[in-house]
Amino acid sequence: MRRLLEAIRPTIVRILAYDQMGGRDAVSASPRARSALGFLVAEWGLALTTQRAVRGTSAVTLLLADGRTLPVSRIARDPLNDLAILKVEATRLPTLPIGNSNALKLGDLVTTLGERPDLPGSVGTIRATTRDTGSNLVADFPGKPSGAGLPLVNMQGEVVGIITDTARGRGTAIIRSIPIDRAKPILKDLQVLVGRRLAGSESTGFASTSPSER
Repeated sequence: MRRLLEAIRPTIVRILAYDQMGGRDAVSASPRARSALGFLVAEWGLALTTQRAVRGTSAVTLLLADGRTLPVSRIARDPLNDLAILKVEATRLPTLPIGNSNALKLGDLVTTLGERPDLPGSVGTIRATTRDTGSNLVADFPGKPSGAGLPLVNMQGEVVGIITDTARGRGTAIIRSIPIDRAKPILKDLQVLVGRRLAGSESTGFASTSPSER
């Protein structure tokens, strides 16, 4: 379990999304930024998060686990599924392999990091798949909820979901996640956009823009 969490932690990014309306901090007068979480899915510079994390922003930067701060050059958005993929100019980044969320079954074990990525992770159980809900995955975890934008990972170390929201139960956290299979066509479209075409890529109708265009 420790080895699995050690593989996840370097892929987590903190997203700083700057207000499109030009708001500034009252004390420092610097541009106001919202903070969110995401994770790296391509070593050549793709990060996955929720669309709400970058809605209405004029500029976005990623703070990597190694301390580097990189500006986001393109954002691919899918508001219908609450997905966003962020492109930065970098190579050899740590990533998580993409799994198959359609293969999940009730009772399967999954893991993620804590409420903050620097906190210990825990193991949870799939309580509902997309076949049950017609929509998002549902998993039960002990302890505190994890943050939106973090990856839901199976025991093979593959991403199977993107956490969107959590609720507290009695000693448990109920975590809802976007199935990773819903993001696969979007990833293919963005790979076409940046010149890394994959065989069998399909059009999704999702919008790709620079941060200031939305």
